[in-house]
Amino acid sequence: MLMRVWFAKYDKYFICEDGFQNCSIGGKIHGYSLKLRMPKYRGIPLSCIEELHLKVDGIVVDPKDIDFCINNKRFKISELPVLYSEWWNVLDKAELYVEKKDGLQPGSHEVEVSMVRRETYMFREETQSFLRVPVKDKKQLVIGN
Repeated sequence: MLMRVWFAKYDKYFICEDGFQNCSIGGKIHGYSLKLRMPKYRGIPLSCIEELHLKVDGIVVDPKDIDFCINNKRFKISELPVLYSEWWNVLDKAELYVEKKDGLQPGSHEVEVSMVRRETYMFREETQSFLRVPVKDKKQLVIGN
């Protein structure tokens, strides 16, 4: 419990206030994106992201529709477990891109992101496993016209 409380102090920085927008090519909207910050004091390899979930306006977004973008690369959520050499550094913003025909309506949206990350430097002898840390943030974000 104490460990969760200590790690939780970073959760409020997980979803960024900037970068929530519809994405278009040639004037045609094909999806939307939002930015995330690493909610801790050090970076991690992407393989340490055990779970990543997104809800917008209370609706769960299918992970198959989400791309995780960082270091000028784009990955499907299902690819993250094997990305041992790709890092999410603490000062870098990751972007979640969601493929959705016509994107989101302009205006305010409730965005919730949850993640479980593995702390590879915190091995627990009693369970013979690494510490798993849940992260959750929810914000009202606005997409402009």
